Amino acid sequence: MRREERTSCNLNARVELGERGSISCRIGNISRSGALVIVPNAEYLSRKFELLDVFAVTVRPATFVWWGAQRAAIR
Repeated sequence: MRREERTSCNLNARVELGERGSISCRIGNISRSGALVIVPNAEYLSRKFELLDVFAVTVRPATFVWWGAQRAAIR
């Protein structure tokens, strides 16, 4: 059982890595406290970063909770 309801979505986003640049990704679902991000090679990204929602033009600090080959849960 999940703590919060998640809403499925398919939004363009970018993982902003400061001086290291940025990586295109997609937001697959979202809740009040986090999201699922679909990104190539998520295991190589920094634990903390900023997530830019391209459509809403919002930037939020994010922390990886877990990650796999192409998916990452963030808070």
